[in-house]
Amino acid sequence: MIRIEKNFEQPPAALLRQEVADRIARSLAGDRSAIHSDFYRGKTIQSDGSVKFEVVEALMLLYHDKCGYCETKEHDPQAEHYRPKGRVTGARNHPGYFWLAFEWSNLLPTCFDCNKIGTGKGNRFPLIGGEILRIFHPPLLPGNTLDLASIRPNLAPLWDERPFLLHPEVDQPEVCFRFSNKGEMEGIDPEGRGRETIKICNLNRRNLKYRRQNALDVFVLAINDTLLLFEAGKITNDALLSWLKLTFLRLEAWQHPTKEYSLFGKYAFANFIEIFSPLLPAAYRTTVQEAFDRFRAGTL
Repeated sequence: MIRIEKNFEQPPAALLRQEVADRIARSLAGDRSAIHSDFYRGKTIQSDGSVKFEVVEALMLLYHDKCGYCETKEHDPQAEHYRPKGRVTGARNHPGYFWLAFEWSNLLPTCFDCNKIGTGKGNRFPLIGGEILRIFHPPLLPGNTLDLASIRPNLAPLWDERPFLLHPEVDQPEVCFRFSNKGEMEGIDPEGRGRETIKICNLNRRNLKYRRQNALDVFVLAINDTLLLFEAGKITNDALLSWLKLTFLRLEAWQHPTKEYSLFGKYAFANFIEIFSPLLPAAYRTTVQEAFDRFRAGTL
């Protein structure tokens, strides 16, 4: 998960259509059938008869074609509701945050596994302070219309719920996680939001840890192969440093938000010794570390 900048005040045009406003009004009046995925996904029929989903496409653009929770590349994402629209697991008699079904700030793109009921997020949305903080009713203005000033996740009253689940458009995920060189995530923030986000979205599922570790192994193998060539006398010391620099440049690029698992890349770059040294030959760990320090200093 990485921080994503989204302008909550500029939703896609598909969410501003009159038919969406009508469906919001119907849902506020008690008609839950008004909440339909075609509308919050922004289904649009093109002039040639083809179908596009404008909201989903806007989310994919913002999130660099990645799942908002696990950062796996996902070119057919689900339009996930951060606050569940239909019901909330463990919240007895809660109707779900149905008034946020079409709210731009409540929509994220996710992969199937992160959002799966049972093993993923599904309808789970636990709160740090417990159920006493949960909002059960939509904020309404006279005329039974939705108070748009009270439905942003970064403002009261929603902010005051204090959810465990991190919101990539509101929170700073970088300060909530650390990684092992086996691709495993660990929550480190004092409130436990990182830890609980991992549990809620199952971010340490086996296939995901495997994919993160594979992403790291690209750099580990490149470094170790270069060391083997040097040890065999196939390349000079200058060539060794040049090849290491190339690998470090690629590692640095892994931090870019368009890259898969870029938060892991950022952590690996910032914590090079912790992540890489145990995976390198003991005889060359100091050499590689010194080369990396020089790279970061701009002298390699």
